[in-house]
Amino acid sequence: MLGNHLTFKYIEFSSKPRNARLRLIANGFNPYGNMSSTHSTWLVILIPYNLAPWMCMKRSSFMLSLLILGPTSLENDIDVYLQPLVEELKKLWDVGVKMFGVSSEKSFKMHVTLLWIINDFPAYSDISVDNIIGTLLNLDGITNDNLKGHQDLKDMGIRSELHLEKVGNDQTRMPHAFYHMNASENDGCLHVLKDVRVLDGYSSNISCCVKLKEREIREMKSHDNHILMQQLFPIAIRGSLPPEMSRPLIDLSCFFREICSKVLNVKELGALGKRIAVTLCEL
Repeated sequence: MLGNHLTFKYIEFSSKPRNARLRLIANGFNPYGNMSSTHSTWLVILIPYNLAPWMCMKRSSFMLSLLILGPTSLENDIDVYLQPLVEELKKLWDVGVKMFGVSSEKSFKMHVTLLWIINDFPAYSDISVDNIIGTLLNLDGITNDNLKGHQDLKDMGIRSELHLEKVGNDQTRMPHAFYHMNASENDGCLHVLKDVRVLDGYSSNISCCVKLKEREIREMKSHDNHILMQQLFPIAIRGSLPPEMSRPLIDLSCFFREICSKVLNVKELGALGKRIAVTLCEL
């Protein structure tokens, strides 16, 4: 659909088959994942979509545009490192670059467009590991179980059981949400993840990302998010949340585990879609 939209909207660009269509992929990992050290290596790769599908995904077609090294994860700072690449891509789209055709022995001007960017979608938005873990652990900036969140519920006139209550003349009581975990339950969940041990090469040392003192999990890589969400998360929450709360979260983990498996049965996609709709409603 995106290719058709580009064809009809930018006819001059699409009429020249030598103009390049690119896809950008960005992903980070820890090359020393099996050691007790934190390090971040980010790869930014461009893939030309002018080639046949069976050629696009070959390693020889990958163009390594950026290699970003650092002691910690980039998080939002990756935009700073991407800025030179963005400027160069804009120039290739607006101005183009002069090329020489070997077969025709003539010069021509090639323009480039970036069709889309592919990242790690299971680590995004309301169904991401960061949001779910941050909400359960009551981390500032992520959870809505705070004064502002409860005041918003009152302003919208919903969830009356969570509205702020006045106690005495100058005190206000804030009832906690159903998913709230106390300090001991938080510690129990984090200790399970802190003590986990996996086979070499299965994932990085996730225990290094668990900070017991701060009661948070940070600096996880893309693959670690998958392992945590699909395999470890259901085990960690079993002893800290009531069954009616842990069950939809475990169902969410099972959903990600099935759609990210190496073998996917197309006939089961319909059932997965219906099941995840119910799970999200329960959440």
